[in-house]
Amino acid sequence: MTAYFFNEQKNPKLSRGERLTVVRNTDTEGYDLQLAGLTREDDVGQYSCDVNSIPAKQHMINLKLYLRPSSIDIDSYNVNGTLTVNGTEGSSLNLSCQSPGGDPPANVSWYKGSALLSTGINKTFYSFIPTRDNDLQNYTCTAYNPALSQPMRRNVQIFLNLRPRIPEISKIPLTREGNQIMVKCSSSGGRPSAYLWWIFRGTYFKSTYIDSTINSSSQTYTVNSMLNITVNKEDNEKNIICMANNSVVPTGLQSSQRLTVLYMPRIRVFRLHGAPAVNESAPFSVFCSVDSPSFTNMSFRNQKTNEIVNMSSLTNILRFTEKSARCFHTAPYICTAENSIGFTSSNPINISVNCGPRSLDGLYFLRVALPTSNKLEISASFQSYPTPSFQWSFRQTSTSPEVPLSRDFETTRTSLNISSFTLHLKKTNVEEEEFGYYTVRVANDYGSFMTTFYITPEEDPESQQSSCKSSTELSALFPALTTISTVFFVVCVGLVIFIILKRKYDRKDICCFRRSIKEDYVKQDITKIEDHQYQDIDAVKKKGKFHFN
Repeated sequence: MTAYFFNEQKNPKLSRGERLTVVRNTDTEGYDLQLAGLTREDDVGQYSCDVNSIPAKQHMINLKLYLRPSSIDIDSYNVNGTLTVNGTEGSSLNLSCQSPGGDPPANVSWYKGSALLSTGINKTFYSFIPTRDNDLQNYTCTAYNPALSQPMRRNVQIFLNLRPRIPEISKIPLTREGNQIMVKCSSSGGRPSAYLWWIFRGTYFKSTYIDSTINSSSQTYTVNSMLNITVNKEDNEKNIICMANNSVVPTGLQSSQRLTVLYMPRIRVFRLHGAPAVNESAPFSVFCSVDSPSFTNMSFRNQKTNEIVNMSSLTNILRFTEKSARCFHTAPYICTAENSIGFTSSNPINISVNCGPRSLDGLYFLRVALPTSNKLEISASFQSYPTPSFQWSFRQTSTSPEVPLSRDFETTRTSLNISSFTLHLKKTNVEEEEFGYYTVRVANDYGSFMTTFYITPEEDPESQQSSCKSSTELSALFPALTTISTVFFVVCVGLVIFIILKRKYDRKDICCFRRSIKEDYVKQDITKIEDHQYQDIDAVKKKGKFHFN
């Protein structure tokens, strides 16, 4: 039995040669045709096998030749031997892969790990929006057809432009006005590296120091920036802003730190409610507020005496109301504030209380014994507003007519403060006919007051008398005293004359006049001195001080 093989399309009868071999197959009792070096041009087609037998047999078979793909092509570029696809975090990215040639056409697919992402014939696309997690990740493209024993594959790495992370600002400690502070800002994870800039006081500031480093594993950049500024009071509670931007986030990412600047309190408001001049017994009130980063200790003070009128702690607002103004309230007042940083005070507000004149120390009558030198020096202090006029007069006896002083007498005035003053009367030598009563009268639109000095020679026995008057009797004789005191009395001890009173507003004892004496103890009975009655009191001199019983 003989077998003949035919290529029906190209070579009607195949002859044995280098490419063709007919082999007897003992298993099938048939013949196998073996072809080497197959080509699509010469070998593809229908083959028949004729067997010379009785009856004759013919077998037909088609030979189809598969063609492997020529390559895998990816839209990418080569970086040190690694295929790389560029993208931007947050922006759409397309992965394109194709495998030309091949018969049948290759099945082309994208994979991430074992996960199938997309597939197509000869080519495929995969589109997605990459995140930071996709950066430096490998994606695989495969191509397969029956000509391949296993798929062709090629890897590509995703390399993204990354936004920088939100910048971090170093914690800013409490600082004082006028101090210089250094603030650090850092931003990492950017690609390309971020640019740092500052916003403060509504202005862009340049960094005083910038450095940039790259992370070898992530290939991202860390940028540091330093800003030096000198802070002032107005910077308190303001934000220092650091911004980081690159091509991914051109508008920038920002963070901020709030400043706490300690500073001396500032007087914000200091005002008087109502007119700056009020009548006696009328009310007035003042208000003060301060600008301070913390609660302060505040007070209202008489600027002349530094006397505290009202005060409060741990506050930024202070109010004070005087329900019944008195003459001594006439003064310039200031508002003061103090915190841990320092002390400040306001400009003064002048408060004027219209009041009639009155003796500042309660003196209305005083006997003065002149020394042998006959040098006269007397004075009386008064309180009044507005400033009153004054006039001195003289009379030899209580019944003599008053006459103006001669030019030989020197009269002067010394201001103590805005509402207080002292009147002085001097004469080098007092003649005999000039002993007697010297009266000074002060007056303004709101009242009048007078003080009388009885001038006697030092050897006059009347000058050795000790006299006083009860407050009730004196109040009837001298009603002006009751406006400033509740308890008072006059004491005349030898050569010493005292007027003691307690002021209404502070209950303070006031002694208007004092001269030393030799007697340790003096007691006198009731006696008549001119036209005034005095009642005696006990006076004991101990260690240079007088104690009254």
